[in-house]
Amino acid sequence: MAVTTVSRLGRLFTYSKDNLVTAQENFTTEAVRMAIEDDARPIVAAISSVEPLWAKGSGLGRLRLVPKTQVELPPRGWLDLVIELVDENDRVQAEVWVEVKIGAKESGHQLDFYAEERGKRQKRGRPVLLVTLANEPVRATVTNILWSQLYQNARRGRPDSRSWREHPAWRDLGLFL
Repeated sequence: MAVTTVSRLGRLFTYSKDNLVTAQENFTTEAVRMAIEDDARPIVAAISSVEPLWAKGSGLGRLRLVPKTQVELPPRGWLDLVIELVDENDRVQAEVWVEVKIGAKESGHQLDFYAEERGKRQKRGRPVLLVTLANEPVRATVTNILWSQLYQNARRGRPDSRSWREHPAWRDLGLFL
């Protein structure tokens, strides 16, 4: 039986049939996922700067990050990007749900639904952080990571990092953005 392998860039073709805004947002989300897979430090720094208590309590700095895109959230939602925080036994210990926005506003009441589902998961003992990744906050009640902040973290690293080298995946994403 032949095993079919799709390249990371191959997933981008699935978005070429969407309208321009949706295609661009999904394409960019895929590019962010690939960059996180290659070097998680910029997103860890961004999350830690906007939600330091959550980051510390969830193990963000010590657990492996597994990013996934277009994750179904039944019964009626799709998360743009889910970053699982996974321990050495491959058990998910926490999640970061990222709603990515590129030149678009919130679609309906999606953030209300995500917040409701987040609450249910947290009651079962799994820490979940809901954030938006946008040029400006989408809602005052939802933490936002600015695209410029993520870019700066990728480009320059932490302020105390003298030996920082920007990963090529983040450099490519920065050029695209």
